Amino acid sequence: MLTQERFRLALRLAEGSQWRKFETLSTVFLADEYPSLRPLAAQSEDGGLDAMLFLPEDDDSTAVQFSVRRDWASKIKETCARVKETTPSVRVVIYASNQEIGPAGSAIKKEMRVKHSLFVDIRDREWFV
Repeated sequence: MLTQERFRLALRLAEGSQWRKFETLSTVFLADEYPSLRPLAAQSEDGGLDAMLFLPEDDDSTAVQFSVRRDWASKIKETCARVKETTPSVRVVIYASNQEIGPAGSAIKKEMRVKHSLFVDIRDREWFV
């Protein structure tokens, strides 16, 4: 049986080369809340989008970014800038990370609201555990 502590450790130790496994894990965890989540991720040229919510109204206002990068603040900034360029209709970016972010993410969330008019919803290691 996988204990909470072992799962937390596995998330903490995930490396960049394991990005696809982390994206699969994240998609499963988000499926209950977002049953229409559709993965789009590719190693490159995905326009900064790892997944979108499918809605019959063709509303693409929520995007998802999965990341195992340790420099999460830089990744959030890069993602938001890229999403505003490639998909300007996006208003919400769900950022799923294996990193421990917690309250440290508050400033970047505010910065992205002001700079890009994007609401960033951070799902960090503790959210998964």
